[in-house]
Amino acid sequence: MKTTTLVLTLIAVCGFAADSAIAGDQENIQGTWTLETGSMDGKPLPRVTVVYVFTGKTLIVRPEAGKEQKATFTLETTSNPKVLVVQQDQHAPDAKPDRTPYQLDGDTLKIAFPSPDEKLAEVSDKGHILFILKRKK
Repeated sequence: MKTTTLVLTLIAVCGFAADSAIAGDQENIQGTWTLETGSMDGKPLPRVTVVYVFTGKTLIVRPEAGKEQKATFTLETTSNPKVLVVQQDQHAPDAKPDRTPYQLDGDTLKIAFPSPDEKLAEVSDKGHILFILKRKK
């Protein structure tokens, strides 16, 4: 009986910790973020103005030039690296979500953009585009 109780307690605690990580990042990513820098292979990309707005499970991307884009998002916080899953158009029959590794540290959000079927081992600009966004205060 004690062993069963201990196992159930450990399962509950581990489940709570995973839920807390998801809830923590989900809460911390909320708000308005401004693209500070973009790079690829250590080289800066041309400067553009883009604003990302996370509200609930909705992501709005507002480029200075171009059309605003609205999507839904979820966070996979148990993967390494963590992954931002963005679903552009849920009504399109074959629409696959974009899976972009991210790193959230206080008021800094890093997002790497791999090719569609590639899984990155780290959030970096090695062979990929890396955006560094800062929280708008």
